[in-house]
Amino acid sequence: MEVISRAQAATCEFLNAQKPQKNLVQCKNLQNHQLQQHWIPPEEGWVKVNSDASQGATMEKGGLGLIIRDHLGRPLRAVSEPCSFQSIRLGEALALRAGMIQALNDGWTKVRFESDNLEMISYLTRQQCNIPLEVPPVINDVFHLSPSFTLVSFSHIS
Repeated sequence: MEVISRAQAATCEFLNAQKPQKNLVQCKNLQNHQLQQHWIPPEEGWVKVNSDASQGATMEKGGLGLIIRDHLGRPLRAVSEPCSFQSIRLGEALALRAGMIQALNDGWTKVRFESDNLEMISYLTRQQCNIPLEVPPVINDVFHLSPSFTLVSFSHIS
């Protein structure tokens, strides 16, 4: 049931990214309870990058996704690509790094990065120091890419 709810939430987010902020779709899960989806746009002059990773039960197949939106909630870029990784933790780090590279390639300099992975955001904001072995190379890439932006922030969304 969790997989279905997550898929519905992702579909809802995609549909809402295609509409102006005032015309958002009301999204409900299978039990008719409204999903707690509340995207807050960045300030004018900024963009927001939401990234995520998913992994199949057998860990053979997975994927990375990201969306870049402006202060009006308009999608500027959306990317989804298949990717294999050892853990969802590593997948989340790879998705965030892909978002950073895409934002840089698109020329954005003031960027807010959001992830639903609290552990990853804790590493990036240095609130958590015990980084699992597979993640530090990607986290180091993120730290090295950060100065390429004029302003950058990382935050957790639920």
